Amino acid sequence: MTLVGNVPRQRTVVLEMLGLVPGQIGGMETYARNLARALPALDSRYRYLAVVGTEAQGLFQDGGGPIGVWVADPARPAWARRVRPLRTLLQSAALARQLRRWAPDVVHCTLTFPKPAWGTRNMVITIHDLNFELLPGCWNPLDRRIMSLSCRLATRMAVALVTISDFSKRTLIQTYGVSADRVHVTPHGVRADLFAPAADAGATAALRRDLDLPPEVLFFPANTWPHKNHARLLEALAALRETDGLRPCLVLTGSVKHGHRGVMDAVRRLGLRDQVRWLGYVDQRRLVALYRAATALVFPSLHEGFGLPILEAMACGCPVACSRTTAAGETAGDAALTFDPTDVSEIAHALRALLQSEELRRDLTRRGLRRADQFTWERSARATLRVYDEVVSHVPIPGR
Repeated sequence: MTLVGNVPRQRTVVLEMLGLVPGQIGGMETYARNLARALPALDSRYRYLAVVGTEAQGLFQDGGGPIGVWVADPARPAWARRVRPLRTLLQSAALARQLRRWAPDVVHCTLTFPKPAWGTRNMVITIHDLNFELLPGCWNPLDRRIMSLSCRLATRMAVALVTISDFSKRTLIQTYGVSADRVHVTPHGVRADLFAPAADAGATAALRRDLDLPPEVLFFPANTWPHKNHARLLEALAALRETDGLRPCLVLTGSVKHGHRGVMDAVRRLGLRDQVRWLGYVDQRRLVALYRAATALVFPSLHEGFGLPILEAMACGCPVACSRTTAAGETAGDAALTFDPTDVSEIAHALRALLQSEELRRDLTRRGLRRADQFTWERSARATLRVYDEVVSHVPIPGR
């Protein structure tokens, strides 16, 4: 630590969160917000400044709080903010000017893509996953090329890379040829003060009445991206109805993305309109209530960098059935019933087992609560601090 006289100099970390749009970016939003919450509480050697766009300016306490906030584009006209490439360029230019004034010790780009887009000194970048590389058919070709180029540049510009699972670390190494010692794994956490089993059954009963839910409810919280694999889940639901006469309600939440029309078309085509409830984006309070009310979480995603809903459900005492592939299986450990997300019959088999066996659900609930206890945002923030320490001291540390 640098000394000013005999007093340690507090170092500055800029947390770049310019892509943070509340309710739109799923687990990346949860990561950014909880990291900004956990870091200042751990170590007074660093002070933190969050850089956001206008949509996120109210998410962090400003003015003398634990983290400062700088809004990159408050004076931009609305039309300029709607043109994404132009907005990215303008935000990058504004931030670059500010970074020259601030001269921070670390600039941490938290949302996969670097800003300023051309890089800066002491840049750390969190790359959450590379599903646009591994599942190209799920993305608009132009968007995919832009994301691929940005990520490749990020791996060259960053002095350290952060990712959120061992799976994502392996993917970075294999796809971009990144050396293992540059990639540091900081898994997500789950807030035990928010995500926990219901203390009072009355609130869960009230939610069931409010939504008119039947006794058996499957829950899948995911934005309607194609790689979330809603279509195969719906096919499995239809198969359960045809082969077993099982008709559980499936509750879907999330923001509308470019796979949404296909999801709704599948609901109609498969005759599932009386079983599927689309609630759209729900706030955290309603999300927790749905985990508590559900018979089980089903999470059939084709690609996850981590799979945070798996842990959130477990922490709420909700049994989980999920993909065994990519990082979902890594996150679930032995506390979930897993399946091949490309195999409709395997998904249906897992759901049948959960719906028909109360003993299995109780066992998964016990396992899930123990599993969720292993992941905290404090642990994630401490691992991130070690990366900052490496950057400011230039002393290599292991990638874990």
